[in-house]
Amino acid sequence: MEEKLKRPMKFEPYHPTGYGRLFDFSEDTILDWVDVLIHYLSPSALKDPDYWPDKPTNYRESLEAYGNQVINLVKVLMGILSKGLGLESSRLEEAFGGDEAQVVLRVNHYPRCQQPDLVMGLSPHSDGSAMTVLLHDEVEGLQVKKDDAWWMVKPIPGALIVNMGDMMQLVSNGRFMSMEHRAVVSSGTERISIVVFYAPTANAILGPIGIDQHHAIYKSIKYGDYLATYMNKELKGKERINSLLK
Repeated sequence: MEEKLKRPMKFEPYHPTGYGRLFDFSEDTILDWVDVLIHYLSPSALKDPDYWPDKPTNYRESLEAYGNQVINLVKVLMGILSKGLGLESSRLEEAFGGDEAQVVLRVNHYPRCQQPDLVMGLSPHSDGSAMTVLLHDEVEGLQVKKDDAWWMVKPIPGALIVNMGDMMQLVSNGRFMSMEHRAVVSSGTERISIVVFYAPTANAILGPIGIDQHHAIYKSIKYGDYLATYMNKELKGKERINSLLK
């Protein structure tokens, strides 16, 4: 707690950094059973390495190296997905802002809970990013929704989980769907996950690309406006991206 209090969560607007909680809107809000640590890896204007934890002593160096590798991975995947949409390999990366894209690292700690059936580690939602890369420990807890049923994702040691975000669903006109997911907790074991969100720059105007706009099923939106809506409402499935349907 002493270390957490040195770096409490701060918001500059809609750019949270530090230790704390998100989506805590009022005393009536039902909080998720999770503590988080957030910091930006990119762009440099949002990156604040002096606010990153300095314990353990190699934390900053390790997270910097890990983040750079994840960014490289995302760029490779973006190129593949661009080609899958019949676009130039650089098209999606450019649409999301290129080197100005927002890359956010979030560490989730899900403590043990004596009554796990009464809480959620993380409420059902889809990510507001373009792409999400998750590394988690060997404790089960991540669930994805498919065919109106929740399926537990079995941890594979050393594996990364790549998830499409709402912005990928938007620009692909629904060809690449964001995945609704949630986290459950355990009475016997805590769980930790490290998530990297690759998101558009706040000024990016996004809508379906590479198609005749008469065939677009989603409205265009400025990402900063989408993010403001995302951060100011409780997590409720995929209602945010669905609100952009024409």
